This record gives sequence, C-alpha cells and structure tokens, in this order.
Amino acid sequence: MEKILTELRAAGWTVAVHNDYRQAGVGLMTFWLFTNPDGRYVKSEGRSDDEVLRSIKYKIDAMDWK
Repeated sequence: MEKILTELRAAGWTVAVHNDYRQAGVGLMTFWLFTNPDGRYVKSEGRSDDEVLRSIKYKIDAMDWK
C-alpha cells in the first residue's frame, strides 16, 4: 500500500478523500478519491485499501495522457 501511495504522490496525485464506512449487507468498505493539479481525478471503492489503491493505480496507468 505504501509503495503505491508513494508512486502516486511522486506523480503529482493527492488524496482528496479517504473514507471507511459500513454498508448494510456488505460490511466494511473504503473509498478513495485522488486529484491531480492538471484537473484529472480518479476514484474507487472496495473492501480493502490495497484493493482500492491497486484499482486507482490501474486506472491512472490506463490513462493515455499522463
């Protein structure tokens, strides 16, 4: 998790929102939203921080205009 956060921060991404919550029938969930000074944003939610951060990293890597 720390490696991904370090990579994202080095690329200019900032955590705008990180929220843990309980969802009825699902259990503990986590939500992350990252922003970039160039106006881009990426968000994801899931059952663990690791899952969500991997998803965020995948979405950023998939952008064709870094």
